[in-house]
Amino acid sequence: MINLIYIILLSLPLYLIKFNIAGIPTTILELEIYILAFGFLVYGLLNKKLSKHVIDFLKNPFFVSLAVFFVAGVVSVFVSPDKRTALGIFKAYFFDSTLFFFLFSSLVKTKEQIRNSIIAVVVSALALSLIGLAQFFAFPQFLQEGRIRSVFSSPNYLSFYITPVIFLIYYFSIKPKERLISYLALLILVITTILTYSRGAWLALLVALLFYVGLIFAKKFKKARLAIAFGLLISIFLTFLFITNWVYALKIVPNNRVIMSDNVRIELWKTSWKIGKENWLAGVGLGNFQNYFKDYTKDNSDYVKFIQPHALTPHNIFLNVWLQTGLLGLLGLLGLLGLFFYYGYKSLRKNFLLSAIILTSMVSILAQGLVDSSIWKNDLMIYFWFLVGLIVVNNKPLVDGGKRSDEKQFKVGIDARMYSIPGGIGRYTRELINGLEKVDDKNQYVIFLDKEGYENYKPKNKKFKKVLANVGWYGFSEQLRTLPIWYKEKVGLMHFTHFNKSIFYRRPYVVTIHDLTYSIIDKQGLRISKLPPIIYKIKFLVYQMAIKDTIKKAKMVIVPTNYSKKDIVETYRLNPNKVTVTYESVTGEFSPS
Repeated sequence: MINLIYIILLSLPLYLIKFNIAGIPTTILELEIYILAFGFLVYGLLNKKLSKHVIDFLKNPFFVSLAVFFVAGVVSVFVSPDKRTALGIFKAYFFDSTLFFFLFSSLVKTKEQIRNSIIAVVVSALALSLIGLAQFFAFPQFLQEGRIRSVFSSPNYLSFYITPVIFLIYYFSIKPKERLISYLALLILVITTILTYSRGAWLALLVALLFYVGLIFAKKFKKARLAIAFGLLISIFLTFLFITNWVYALKIVPNNRVIMSDNVRIELWKTSWKIGKENWLAGVGLGNFQNYFKDYTKDNSDYVKFIQPHALTPHNIFLNVWLQTGLLGLLGLLGLLGLFFYYGYKSLRKNFLLSAIILTSMVSILAQGLVDSSIWKNDLMIYFWFLVGLIVVNNKPLVDGGKRSDEKQFKVGIDARMYSIPGGIGRYTRELINGLEKVDDKNQYVIFLDKEGYENYKPKNKKFKKVLANVGWYGFSEQLRTLPIWYKEKVGLMHFTHFNKSIFYRRPYVVTIHDLTYSIIDKQGLRISKLPPIIYKIKFLVYQMAIKDTIKKAKMVIVPTNYSKKDIVETYRLNPNKVTVTYESVTGEFSPS
């Protein structure tokens, strides 16, 4: 199913191919999303994993802001006087894009899948650019006032699509074998952006480039981050001056078009602000801005002639969302953007290049969104959620070649207080640690030992650290005295090699249960025990409570045999997927010479 994600990203412009099914308007792009969603639903039901994906989505840090934005879209359908148009926009810009975000964040799990997703978007942008360049050099009749537009009705729409993608190409520039082709792709997209003669796109390109350079400098010169931020703001200000004023003097764009474009936008912004103040809570409804604007300015003849034809949107991303979805929609969008940059900044330490280009691509969208509605189209809204999805996936532990590939080290604790016992659990613990020392030089391990084990154990791997935990096992003191020792080391995952953990320990852990011998031989134990029957019964009851608590709350239960797994699953009514069999082997001295 992951291939359908690539196909959707590759074919975003296919929203232009529209038709009706049973009287309901739809597009090729929309059908692709629905086909993927249907396949995902069937697969999830058959494999009983759908509920897990839904729960994970509900736990997504973006979910609340997404829900606010989505609900605002629903409300705006009722606010709009044209319900049919409003429903069409809601379906395309809210429902479809949210569905895609859910599918993307559920299916994309590896570095290779992220890479392939970016390739799909880049190839799509390159195809559109080549069509545009062919228009410029060979088919000038398809140009719009000398500006290339590719398959779109406006050069601005082409620039919306390709400008943010430019920065994603940097992802492929680090490998020498891919550097040449990535630079060539970069050159094609930059030339295309220039030939759209969209000053909004030029602004986005320059501002995003300054942002990217600022990230690199901030990484290299950590002590000068404040000065870098100040210099970045000055550079952005100068960029605005260049785009809004100096293009006149340099005659990069014909003066009459620049003046016309500037005047239209200024009047649109002024009037849109007035409309917003009068409809600040609910807005004017989805798809109703142009009609409302026309009615609002019908008595101004200049507006009717010069401004109204260009008033499809307020030409500002924030004004547009506010006026079409109300204050709730604007708050939802701002919440999404705040979380995006928070988690994007957070992931810079994990994977700088990938995080930096994702952030820069969004900055490009927002910079162009200051002078236009840069996400208010079918393909652009999907691309917006694609970037959010990349941040979500990048903040998860990625898989690469069957192993975790997140650069941040994972800290694992092992309760090895039985390390010095000659056989049984002691031997299991020693061999577990010896094996991990040989195969894992990436993650950090904290080995908790009693006094004798602390003296005997000598770490052979620099990632392994020993900590004294001189607390006896099976006693009441174990329940309380171990807690500050475990918590002090702040491990991400604890491995208890026996059931005797503190019932008050509440952080993630896995446990090895070797068998349920003590649970099964209750009567035999009473017969051979030297304790009085009542004391034995109390002790056995405490044991049963402790092992049940340990097993039920564990993230994973490790057992040495399938028979033990069967016992544990049946006795404690566990999901079999929660119990993993790891067979025990022999050490080197038992191997044939």
